[in-house]
Amino acid sequence: MAMGALVLLGVATLGSGAVAAQVLESDVAGDSEIELLEQAESGAYQQYRIKVSARESRSVLATDKDGVKMEFEVSAQESLALWRDVLKNGLETIVNASPETVLPDQSQFTIKYRVGQTAGGFSAVGVDTLPDDRYRKIVRAILALGDKYSRARGR
Repeated sequence: MAMGALVLLGVATLGSGAVAAQVLESDVAGDSEIELLEQAESGAYQQYRIKVSARESRSVLATDKDGVKMEFEVSAQESLALWRDVLKNGLETIVNASPETVLPDQSQFTIKYRVGQTAGGFSAVGVDTLPDDRYRKIVRAILALGDKYSRARGR
């Protein structure tokens, strides 16, 4: 892995807090997981799980939408792009959140991540209505990658 990319990611994540500097691109590619669980009371589905795992520069995306499971190999570039996006939006420092006003049909999202020995996550309800748009951006980035592969397979 190019040293310049490591430095670039390290510099890009420094602004999000002291802990952010601990997640390096080499660690993400070598041993990491990020998982989204969406739970909804109504809609096209009630539960959607997306998990991206990387080990030794091989990345696998697994989805489970109401019991229909699929697994895909994703490029290291796509996996790293996802991590760059979620780290840029404060994944390591963001805390649990819920909307000030609960609207009908709002999904509950739980995000968990692990990079080497560093782990964390958050839960949020109604990410589209939260004043802090970082929740929505993180959720949408993970959903977009999961949906991209699921649609390619016809689900």
